[in-house]
Amino acid sequence: MTPDIRPFETQAELDLLATLLGAEPAYPLNVLEPEAEANLLNLETEFSTTDCLTDEEILEKSQALLSQVDQLWSGIALQKSLQQQFAGYMPQSLITQLVQKVIQVADTSVALADQLVQSVQAILPHWQEEDLQVIARPFAYAMRGNPTPEMVVVTRKSHQTKHWADLSEIEQARLGFKAAYTAFSELETLNSRE
Repeated sequence: MTPDIRPFETQAELDLLATLLGAEPAYPLNVLEPEAEANLLNLETEFSTTDCLTDEEILEKSQALLSQVDQLWSGIALQKSLQQQFAGYMPQSLITQLVQKVIQVADTSVALADQLVQSVQAILPHWQEEDLQVIARPFAYAMRGNPTPEMVVVTRKSHQTKHWADLSEIEQARLGFKAAYTAFSELETLNSRE
């Protein structure tokens, strides 16, 4: 008994073979032919060198690219570090927003306290800037290398066992500032290694 051959599958296979074994070569340029050199020269003259970048432009653009890669890498490392430290206390989306804002304001010429306030305001937009500045003072002093006794108390008590939703608004702000303070400190450490 002969096997049942389906005509559509056989035709499809024949079409595939015809396509694969067609008369036209996959690479039309045969480098062994005498006119191959002329074809290659033609292709080279079609490629305009006026569209190319100068060495200075290449250096400038590559430095900009590497700077962006470093910034992204710092952001990833910072994100991971803050996730490890604050994941039990803050939602991941807030940590992500905070890291993005910290990286955005870190290279500005804004005062340290204002950088902290801008970063925390990204996760607590309903707070007034003036109110956040009051809470930011101890953290800003600590970033300058002058930790105050108030700062030590704030960092110890800002998140003991409660999750973000269980914290009061003031405790949320303090925890936000602790996370921002930690982010700026770690970002400074990451940048000093480079």
